[in-house]
Amino acid sequence: MKNRLLCSCVMLLIGCIFLWNCSDDENSPLVGKGNSIVSFVLTTNEGAQFTGYITDTLIEIAVPLNVDLKNAKIDYSLSEYATITPDPTTITNWENPLEFVVTSYNQLAKRYMYRVKYTDVVSEGDVVLTTQASVDTFAGLRNSIISGSLIIGSDDWEEEDPVTDLSGLELLTEVKGEIVIKPSFAGTSLNGLENVKAAMGFSVLEDTQKEFDVDFPNLENLGGINVQSNTVKSLLFPKVTEIGVFSVQSAVQT
Repeated sequence: MKNRLLCSCVMLLIGCIFLWNCSDDENSPLVGKGNSIVSFVLTTNEGAQFTGYITDTLIEIAVPLNVDLKNAKIDYSLSEYATITPDPTTITNWENPLEFVVTSYNQLAKRYMYRVKYTDVVSEGDVVLTTQASVDTFAGLRNSIISGSLIIGSDDWEEEDPVTDLSGLELLTEVKGEIVIKPSFAGTSLNGLENVKAAMGFSVLEDTQKEFDVDFPNLENLGGINVQSNTVKSLLFPKVTEIGVFSVQSAVQT
């Protein structure tokens, strides 16, 4: 009888110790309170991988402008027992800012902002765009800097596919050489170059197929202007305060 009672007491004691340990684990500072994103990696459809830089409440990924993050796959890890909403694996467009909430086992929530930091894509050497098709092709490369000159149009007045629309070049922010407009250019404006902030120079040395306006609203650094054309209707460089060379021979309005 005594042995049976002793055995029951031992079993009861073991059960209490087990329950106490379970309770202690759940309340442990090492278990249940973690609500962090530990790692965050995106893989594009082309196989390129980009690792997120994680700070206290921010996830930032640096991506070149010509990288498409749509339908990118996510690989991430969280603190032990934590959950995250929305589910990152359900997201298809990683180009826009997002907010995630990570919740610990004991229901402590932490918010993370996700954003993309786009980096410049440099086109080496001169870029010569003689046709509208060449403009559209170059636009698809999503370059933001040209290390040489940007030459638009050609000397051929009978060009079958003249350049008429530069809107696809809106990502350009710097041309380290000159921006040159050639006679076959058939546009009425330079819309598409409005985000250029720096260029060594701008020149139009002959009349073009149509009259057009020159407006660089964000250009701040310009080495020189050389316009020898009566088809340039106006010249606007509102943010340029100093120009090294200024040569204009036409009826242009400045």
